[in-house]
Amino acid sequence: MISVDYLLSNPPSKKSDAERIDWLVRLVSWLRRPSSREESSIDKNRILSVRLKFLLSLLEKNPDWKKNFSASLSHFLTNLSVDSIFVSTGVSEHSSFLSELAYRIHERLLPRPPIDKDLSSFILTLFPDSNDAQLVEAIGENILEALFAVINLDQKIVIGLRNKISSACFTLSSQILERSLYLRRKMDVKNEVSYLTTEAQLQKGIHNLFQIQETISMKDLFALIVEAENFVDECELTFHKRGVQINLVYQIAIQRQLLNRLRTILSILFDRTDSHQDIQVFISQLITDVHSNHSLLDFFKMNFKLLTERIIQGNSSVGEHYVTTNWKDFRKMFFSALGGGGITSITVYLKFVFSSLKLAGFVKGVLESLNYSGSFLFLQFLGFTLATKQPSNTAPYLAAKFKTSIADSRRAMIDVLRTQFISMAGNLLLVFPICYFISFGSIYFGRSILPAEKALHIIESTDPLGPVFIFACFTGLLIFLSSLIAGWFENWTHLHQIAERFRKNPTFNRLLGEKYSLKISNLLESSSNVLAANISLGFILGLLPHFLNFLGIPLEVRHVTLSMGSFASALPVVLSQGIELNLLLRSFFAIFFVGFLNIGVSFLLALFLAAISSGLKKKLFWHLTLISLWYVLTHPWMLLVPQRDEGILPQKGL
Repeated sequence: MISVDYLLSNPPSKKSDAERIDWLVRLVSWLRRPSSREESSIDKNRILSVRLKFLLSLLEKNPDWKKNFSASLSHFLTNLSVDSIFVSTGVSEHSSFLSELAYRIHERLLPRPPIDKDLSSFILTLFPDSNDAQLVEAIGENILEALFAVINLDQKIVIGLRNKISSACFTLSSQILERSLYLRRKMDVKNEVSYLTTEAQLQKGIHNLFQIQETISMKDLFALIVEAENFVDECELTFHKRGVQINLVYQIAIQRQLLNRLRTILSILFDRTDSHQDIQVFISQLITDVHSNHSLLDFFKMNFKLLTERIIQGNSSVGEHYVTTNWKDFRKMFFSALGGGGITSITVYLKFVFSSLKLAGFVKGVLESLNYSGSFLFLQFLGFTLATKQPSNTAPYLAAKFKTSIADSRRAMIDVLRTQFISMAGNLLLVFPICYFISFGSIYFGRSILPAEKALHIIESTDPLGPVFIFACFTGLLIFLSSLIAGWFENWTHLHQIAERFRKNPTFNRLLGEKYSLKISNLLESSSNVLAANISLGFILGLLPHFLNFLGIPLEVRHVTLSMGSFASALPVVLSQGIELNLLLRSFFAIFFVGFLNIGVSFLLALFLAAISSGLKKKLFWHLTLISLWYVLTHPWMLLVPQRDEGILPQKGL
């Protein structure tokens, strides 16, 4: 590693910009990186502060070094494209979500532009870690003032920089106005005339300030920026009513960046008391923005946050109906789950019928999808319950409770676990005897529904020594994906007003009549989430495994209720043919682990997503989860007995 003495004693050539940039990169690299193993364990903020102090002391002791240092930085700032660094660096400039996505993908695949040609590449080279923004923020005020005193820019350079920054302010205000008018048009905002909008007043105020030299209160300008940010907040609130559109979310995110950037550079220009700190804040924000502008993960977080929240909220409202809190709800859920088990037994035998047709590939997948989807819809409209469909809905409900209070959170966790246990028990208690006795009856009358080879394969496919648990986790993932599709579809129907289109479409009304058109539109309006969840889950379970097998990926579906029905149907056949008892017992008990994995995987994925979208702290999330699970393990009867009072859960440790 090159020493700072060497860098200061060998300043870059006055004629070479490339040398100046390389010199500055090496100097900043020395400031931020530890030089020994001992320093690597020290806080980075402390290393930077100590080295800056050391650098300043060297410059004070060596006037020639100080002069060269100041001249190099002055020349760099003079030739810096200030318009670019204040307006576009770190801010997305593309017109749409898709064009920005394409840009970020090819930026990840291609090498960076040369640092002497691209400001973003230069900043990423100086500060390769996004956490470097915290290093800049941690520089003390005394060190900062001493550093600016050493640089000591010439007055002509200061005036030139101020003029360029003033131009950047006007450019930013124009971009803010343009984007605001676009948002007002797209969001159907019934507001003032375009030249009276807050953003128009902001642009006019900045124009008058810099071009006409009209005196205007900076307090008024900052108040206009706050009003413009309030309008952006109002736009986000309307998404919860009319649905989330990703491209508009992207435009809103860019508008926030522009407003924040404008506020920062106005502070640099006019805050006479803390100008050094304002520059420090700007550099810190610039580092954060540049890293965020090159990150695909940050891009998806920024643009899908609102959509995720809406999906979670929709699933949460559905999940609230699945939670039992008293004996009445307990009995209702149990009998509902019994009905779900009864319907699933029909689904199992329809699957056997389709298998007997000797179909394969896409056709078989479509028939199985229709079977599953029809069964799930039939279950839903009859008011029955399937245990594996609950976790993706109850998890968002639980995450919403986590945000209220500790007592509500603990109670909700127990309620959800109890409900899940009841549902699973009800499903399995009815699907097993129905499937068993139908199969037994067919053997008794000499018309066995299942061939012996098929029955043996069903038992062996559930053997825990095979890949059954991998298939069960895969099924849990598919259940979770169906809940995302359901939330997305609900958002899409609200965004595009699908129910209203059906209700008011003349052709649709003429073909079906106004009565049925109204029923269909009401169904879409009230049950779009439920319809999409059941249909998508059916087609995912039916088609996706066949598609993956076509690609050479041997993944199968293992759904606990369907697996129990298949096992019960195969049991009389294998018993009549003779089977190893050890294999039979292993396969039977493995089904319960399949159920645990189906529910556990989908529940944890949904709960994790809901916790992220609701901003729940990780420490509180894991604390509440673990203490609730501990309570269930120590008080297992709570899975069967609804709690009666608020103080039933332990307070210790919370």
